[in-house]
Amino acid sequence: MSIKKYLFFLALFTIIAWGLWVMVITYIDPSTSSVLTRGLFYITFFFSLLGSFTIIGYAIRVMAAHQEMTKFRLNIALRQGVLFALLINISLYLKSYDKLSWLTIIITLVILSLIEFLFLSISTKKING
Repeated sequence: MSIKKYLFFLALFTIIAWGLWVMVITYIDPSTSSVLTRGLFYITFFFSLLGSFTIIGYAIRVMAAHQEMTKFRLNIALRQGVLFALLINISLYLKSYDKLSWLTIIITLVILSLIEFLFLSISTKKING
């Protein structure tokens, strides 16, 4: 699949995810919600953020590098989009249970940073042989 098609479907998927998230927060009462509805809220919000961060990250990379669109830049943007979406979702989840503090934010950032460094070291090993 070409990068332009991939980006088109990613944008379409992101718009659908944002629409579903708006429907969840509009039609579901959080005070009487079950585990399923809370899960639906977090899942739709995660995919909405994932698509948005991936598209924004890829656009920034292409504009900053002044080069052609490549799959390598898209993979990096997708990976970092997942990590940013996880950071926000985990923070929101912890906040809903009044467990969000500076310590939990720092721990979450350290864990996600270690995951990013792991992926960077793996990709560097693949490039260097």
